[in-house]
Amino acid sequence: MSFRILPALFALLCLSPAAFAATYRCEVSGSVILTDKPCAGSGPAPMGSIGPTRTTSSYQTALPKMEQAPEYQRYLSQRCAELSEAVRTAPARGVAYATVNDLRREYSRDCSDDEQYARRKASEARRRDRDGQLAMRDDAERSREDAERLREKCIELRDSLRNRRVENETERLNKKAAEDAYNASCLGK
Repeated sequence: MSFRILPALFALLCLSPAAFAATYRCEVSGSVILTDKPCAGSGPAPMGSIGPTRTTSSYQTALPKMEQAPEYQRYLSQRCAELSEAVRTAPARGVAYATVNDLRREYSRDCSDDEQYARRKASEARRRDRDGQLAMRDDAERSREDAERLREKCIELRDSLRNRRVENETERLNKKAAEDAYNASCLGK
């Protein structure tokens, strides 16, 4: 090692990390400048950092919007699900167009039967869900109709009891039985 380089190296080693943190390397119009202030319009690129400096850009490229995974994907085999997911997310991950086409070809070659099976299973699951919801609605409607019929029957029994005059002992017992039936059916007593 040359003795002339040694003092320069010693001077660099004596500088504190704060001295490096206070020096910024900025790119302006294609040339690099050193400054003690952060670069205008971008984050700082402190001296001594590794990698390229940040440059400001007048626009940012938006990542392509990722489409939603198909509902049948959960019924695919693991390999076909992974291929499907790779094809679906490739544009957002910046995968090259040729690679995406290769993935699509591989998926269609190896997974067409599996996809048909998965689509059928997803369709059956949707149909079961729809049938279950329809059955629940029908049960709720029947319950409402039964409750309405009971309410109307109770109103009739109550009105009948109010309008009935007791003329003899038999009618009195019949009225008592009707009251007991009303209390049991309509009032839960």
